[in-house]
Amino acid sequence: MSYARALAIVGVVALAGWLAVIVGSGRSVPAALQAGPRRAPAPLDPLVTDIQSQAGRLHAYLNQVPAFRPPARNPFQFAARPEPLGSGARRPAVSAAAPSPTPLTPARPPLRLSGIAEDATPDGTTRTAIISGLQQLFLVKEGEEFARRFKVVKIGSDGVELVDLLDGATLTLYLR
Repeated sequence: MSYARALAIVGVVALAGWLAVIVGSGRSVPAALQAGPRRAPAPLDPLVTDIQSQAGRLHAYLNQVPAFRPPARNPFQFAARPEPLGSGARRPAVSAAAPSPTPLTPARPPLRLSGIAEDATPDGTTRTAIISGLQQLFLVKEGEEFARRFKVVKIGSDGVELVDLLDGATLTLYLR
């Protein structure tokens, strides 16, 4: 690289740096260095004007400080106690005949007789009832208990007789 070429590059870089400092500092650029004639600023668009007015209203709204309101109640203070009864006043008597709580029996779950199976044995025909309920399928014979609540009393050709062990009620299920 020749000495003249290096000097030219350094000069161009120095000129560019000088222009950057002038533009960045806020001073005006000499008229000789400005590109083209000066133009008048364009009028503001109506949309820009509307946005500026809305922004001004928003700033005014956000600068308003709400007034402090003292709390209506104190969460750490209890209500006033009722006045104590005087020495001459008697307390009202509590009735001695309070109703005794009756034990509640759970509701009877819905059961459905899904089918009846018959097996031929040397002692005779043995029937098995297929009962669905409580999200299960029960295969039961006469005399058996299931679901910890029901006992099979009799299985017929089209129905089953059950006894609820909790309340002793009889329930009959038929094939549909």
